[in-house]
Amino acid sequence: MTEDFLLPRSLIRRDFLKGLLIVLGSLGLNLNGLLSPAEGALRIGAPPPRADLLDLKGQKVSLPADLKGQVGLLHFWASWCPYCRKEFLAIESLFQQYKNKGFRPYSINVGENTVAIEAYLVNLKVSYSIPLDPDSSTARRYAITGIPTTLIVDRGGLIRHKILGEINQDGLHKLVSTLMAK
Repeated sequence: MTEDFLLPRSLIRRDFLKGLLIVLGSLGLNLNGLLSPAEGALRIGAPPPRADLLDLKGQKVSLPADLKGQVGLLHFWASWCPYCRKEFLAIESLFQQYKNKGFRPYSINVGENTVAIEAYLVNLKVSYSIPLDPDSSTARRYAITGIPTTLIVDRGGLIRHKILGEINQDGLHKLVSTLMAK
């Protein structure tokens, strides 16, 4: 093989690391602290960036202002995500348990139109807000690198957990209930 067909080592290394992060994230592993702030990752202990969105019902959602004094969950999803359906069920269960105790979830759809979103949600019972990010600008502002990604914000408005990839109901319940107890 001639040199003309070889990829530079830096490109191979970068692509390998990206692939590894995607695989680990899809397995639901929490990779907090592995990405440096210079790479754009949100930091645990920092407030989430500001975003103004409209939800599926046309209501304005202002983040993080609408989370003030509450435990918040920001779930970034898309209709092509195989894990998101189970996560919706887990989040809805938590919402029903904690909605009168200061828990506010948002499942933010990334990059899709309302027709696709409504078709996906037709058989799901979701009673909390579904903000829309049709141009993915909020996902970029939040440094979302994969779907699903879930952020959990404490009552003081600081990010306490960032989950890349799927999280099961028990894991999500444990993280949220710990913050609800504070």
